[in-house]
Amino acid sequence: MLVRLMRGRASIARVILLAAVASLVAYGSDSLAQVKLRVGYAVARGSHLGDGVDAFARALARAAPGRFVVEHAPAGQAGGEAELMRGVRDGSVELCAISTGPVSNHVPEVRILDLPFLFHDYAHARRVLDDTIGRNLLDKFPARGLIALAWAEHGFRHLTNNKRPIVYPDDLKNLRIRTMENPVHMAAVKALKAQPQPLPLTKLLEALRADRLDGQESPVTVTTSSKIHESQKFFSLTGHSYSAGLILIAPQRV
Repeated sequence: MLVRLMRGRASIARVILLAAVASLVAYGSDSLAQVKLRVGYAVARGSHLGDGVDAFARALARAAPGRFVVEHAPAGQAGGEAELMRGVRDGSVELCAISTGPVSNHVPEVRILDLPFLFHDYAHARRVLDDTIGRNLLDKFPARGLIALAWAEHGFRHLTNNKRPIVYPDDLKNLRIRTMENPVHMAAVKALKAQPQPLPLTKLLEALRADRLDGQESPVTVTTSSKIHESQKFFSLTGHSYSAGLILIAPQRV
């Protein structure tokens, strides 16, 4: 499905509206009973994902008044991103909004998007995901027991740490950097002679506060909404990789 992403905090909103509303209205049309839709995501309620879920709820209310109740499950309430994928599969979570990082462990073809410096800018990333390459990748999900409704966006990833400014690649040497549980991200950090430490986002803040990590890498929206920046001295706008997102739903829901 062709989607066009919004800029700013509500970037996920139009993705959900364009890709999900029609499917879910059809899903709820066979019964007069009100349908509860729990949407899980790993970041805070006040994040870009929370704004998007609010927009999703408003659109459903307009399309099918009184038919759906949309509930937020933010900040890992329904689990980290790996758990959210399992929850969608087993029906404990109706939908989830997640990054591509852990998804690639289940749909390996998506891993190509995590290569460092793959995209020049946001416009480049959106053109690729909105076109044939992006649609072909979405088509890989049903064979793994999931439906990917559409691409979303988390943004370009940047580095924070507590040791020193990151200006040159050598500045990363020996730093303990949290990465997503993704082999491409881990390999990129290791190539820079840092020490990749894969960890779910839900456990990151605790690890930083306990000084078990020196730093981490994530999009600005995630860093600020999860208050990661409050535990870090240096914020380096490296833009080393682009973090796409996905709206996932179980096949039995569409």
